[in-house]
Amino acid sequence: AGASGAAVAWSLAETRMTLTFGNPHGRALAGDLYLPLPEHATVSGYALDIAGRMVDGVVVEKHEARRIFEKEIRKGIDPGLVEWTQGNVFKTRVFPIPANGTRTIMVRWVVPLAGDAKGAFYDLPLNFPDPVDLAVRIEARAGAGVPVVSGAGPLKLDFHEAYVAENRLKQTSVVQALRVTLPDVSSRPVQVERDPDGSLWFAIQDSVPVPEFAPLDVRRIRIFWDASLSRDSAKHDQELALLGRLLSERFPKADVEVVIIRHEAEAPRQFPAGDSAAVLEFLKKTPYDGGTQLARLRPGRDASQADVQIVFTDGLSTFGEDDPGAMGAPTWFISSSLEAAHDALAHLAKRNGGAYFNLERASPDAALASVGRPTYSLLSAKVVAGEVSDLVPGGAEPVVGPTFVAGRLLSSEATIEVQYGIPGKAAEITRKYVVEKTAAVAGELVSRAWAERTLSALLASPLKNAERITELGKSHGIVTPGTSLLVLESLAQYVEYNVRPPASLADMRAEFDKSRAAERGVLEIAVRDRLTEVAALWASEVDWYNQKFNYPAGFRFGGDS
Repeated sequence: AGASGAAVAWSLAETRMTLTFGNPHGRALAGDLYLPLPEHATVSGYALDIAGRMVDGVVVEKHEARRIFEKEIRKGIDPGLVEWTQGNVFKTRVFPIPANGTRTIMVRWVVPLAGDAKGAFYDLPLNFPDPVDLAVRIEARAGAGVPVVSGAGPLKLDFHEAYVAENRLKQTSVVQALRVTLPDVSSRPVQVERDPDGSLWFAIQDSVPVPEFAPLDVRRIRIFWDASLSRDSAKHDQELALLGRLLSERFPKADVEVVIIRHEAEAPRQFPAGDSAAVLEFLKKTPYDGGTQLARLRPGRDASQADVQIVFTDGLSTFGEDDPGAMGAPTWFISSSLEAAHDALAHLAKRNGGAYFNLERASPDAALASVGRPTYSLLSAKVVAGEVSDLVPGGAEPVVGPTFVAGRLLSSEATIEVQYGIPGKAAEITRKYVVEKTAAVAGELVSRAWAERTLSALLASPLKNAERITELGKSHGIVTPGTSLLVLESLAQYVEYNVRPPASLADMRAEFDKSRAAERGVLEIAVRDRLTEVAALWASEVDWYNQKFNYPAGFRFGGDS
């Protein structure tokens, strides 16, 4: 059974997915659930049913969480753990699913809305080919425009006056790309929230028109096509349709070089200008197997110079090196895979003068308009009045949809100036946004969205930023390569591993704090007693050294008198 709930608050959406796993067999079962999340999302909440109630996970450093989990598993106890694996994929262990029983988990994440010409939208892909019981509830908190639901399938949703839509299905197969479009979100681009600690966080999300630039002088295009096994389930028809349009509509006079990459790069195949059908036919017949080594995206020493490069990949490097470095020409990265290393691909594209398009989120038309043209970008975001800290992004970012700027408000009001244009040239558009303390509402969506975007930037150099990544996960309660979310069963476990229970277990947390306070008190007394003892010994030593001894005249120690 599955249940999905979404709260859409202006430019951000929080999704809660609850999954119940049934076991019809006479013995307990265990399983690993791999969950691919949308671009710009990380797990910010996790819960597991224990003794009939959902218990929230708490953030713990990844290596420590794994150690605790494995130790408890060996005891036959059922903790819960969700951790980062690779790219946008997260893993949780469902154990045990009791004989003839069920087990329920909940996963939560926050993501900025995507957008197109019709407005901002929230996507909820539903992929349940086997019959399930399904409940879906979507709550929109944005403006006066009535949300519009699209996506053909068995699940029907209609929003009533409170901007809430919900429905339930019994034992139904649901494979449906559900989209909720909010037409008026751009009328309020600034969102301000006060988190539980009292900090003020803001997000600015707006759309800018991308000008029509003259295309680059393109005489040769190099296509890198990832044919590793992980790409077998990608939407190749969608990618090939886009590639066909690029070759026939945008670059009909360009020669084409195709390089198949897996753990190694194959010898380039050459195709003359105007023969896009041959290129597509060749790629349709390409088998998918083996691993991926992204470092092989470098053109060979004897390769001809390309004016534009396009890489179709999921970015999941599973073999050898994963950094191709400078690729020698403006390079665009495109993915249609549900599982992909979005952050890594966006970074590679930006570093090589192009942009990254996730076809699960961006339209093929947007990619078609971008490839082979100067990369229109958000050049900078800076504070021109008031006080703000932790402003993201910290540099230029290609515009591939709605732009996102976020930070922490330290004054009652601040003005943020955002500039758009071509990197290396003067700004073409300058916009100013006023962020006000009085507009703040209680919530944690903005701070978590800020944390995810900050994480994306840090992941450009994961080894160098490992400590900062872990601290970010701990301070914002999110899953990162350095942090996991852990669920324990009893107070004794939390005390044994010195893990503070979640706020939702208020009584247990109070007992934990009381226990820790008592331990600190005992420790303080022991330390004080020991210090008193050491001080007394030291005083005794000092007294001994300060003693004065009187000896008879002519006394010689150890000698003849």
